[in-house]
Amino acid sequence: MRIILASLILSVLYSGAALAQNVYIANQKSNTVSVISDNPTVTVVVGMSPSALAVTPDGDFVYVANGGNNNVSVIQTSDNTVVDTVVVDSLPFGIAVTPNGDFVYVSNAGSNTVSVIQTSNNTVIATVVVDQDPSGVAIPTDDHVFVANSGSDTVSVIQISNNTVVATVNVGSVPTGIAAGPNGDFVYVANNISNNVSIVPVGLAITNPAGPWVTVAVGESPVGIASSQNSTLNLDLIYVANQGSNTISIINHPFNEIEATLDVADSPTGIAATPDGDLIYVTHLNSAMAGVIEFGTTNPDGWSDESLFPTGDEPTSVAIAPSEGLGDPEPPMGGGNGSSSNSCGLAGPGATNGYSLMLLFIPAIILIRRFWRRRTN
Repeated sequence: MRIILASLILSVLYSGAALAQNVYIANQKSNTVSVISDNPTVTVVVGMSPSALAVTPDGDFVYVANGGNNNVSVIQTSDNTVVDTVVVDSLPFGIAVTPNGDFVYVSNAGSNTVSVIQTSNNTVIATVVVDQDPSGVAIPTDDHVFVANSGSDTVSVIQISNNTVVATVNVGSVPTGIAAGPNGDFVYVANNISNNVSIVPVGLAITNPAGPWVTVAVGESPVGIASSQNSTLNLDLIYVANQGSNTISIINHPFNEIEATLDVADSPTGIAATPDGDLIYVTHLNSAMAGVIEFGTTNPDGWSDESLFPTGDEPTSVAIAPSEGLGDPEPPMGGGNGSSSNSCGLAGPGATNGYSLMLLFIPAIILIRRFWRRRTN
């Protein structure tokens, strides 16, 4: 599949099937979140070095993990303003909301902890110690939270009822991204150095954390991972952003085979799919661009070429919020500075810090730490 090259004014090629949704993109270097909807791109100023974001199930709020400020910005989607800021532990890196919308779990890579935010009042009600360098967070059900620990090749399973770690699951080398399956029966772990995905049954992970698990080989340096049930194929699909090979691997489940491998633009990191699996959104860290890929085209593999559109600098992750009553989105014509800018009183655009390097080179940092521990033991 060829990559469609685009300038900063390239429009997204939405079809008539464009869904009722808002797409939120965290821009690490710009300290902003881009909002793609039926209006021209809106830009929301958040904290320093936003690394990840998650949408509440009702679509009313987006929680953004800001690694540079050690806090979480809360965006109200009705007007795309920051309505609260929650202080967490060091270097928040991953974030997810429980299916019932009651809690937000934030992995803090700098302190090896997970902060638990109660959404009713946006306060931290618990801090859970996990393994080294926690990164991605997935919540398949309202009972358990799964946290990928990049520095220890494990996944911590937290029981939501009492916020304790009830299992530590062995996976591949440097697990970075993690996603819950559409039905909550599985979690999928992107292992950055192993270049594969571990497919972990939720129930067995708690009773038999040693595994072994089915793994599927993907491209080089997988980072982002997402899942949805494709209504056309009637399959659960797993979408993996391979940063090192500039590809997207699409795995079908339960067959655990590669359905397609798509060529995309440079350095894909974040990835999200619409609930019906017809659209995939991808962020490209080494640019100010994201892309959209559509299923059901006339291409032999069933997917369109990637259409690129402008975002803020170094887009890291993407999430989709349901929004009733939206028409077909207008093509986003602005870049990192959209039609409106809503400040939460934190760092402005252009501020950077060392946390930006963490997202770019987290596997290298982890390998260096391991080498140093062997030297000093």
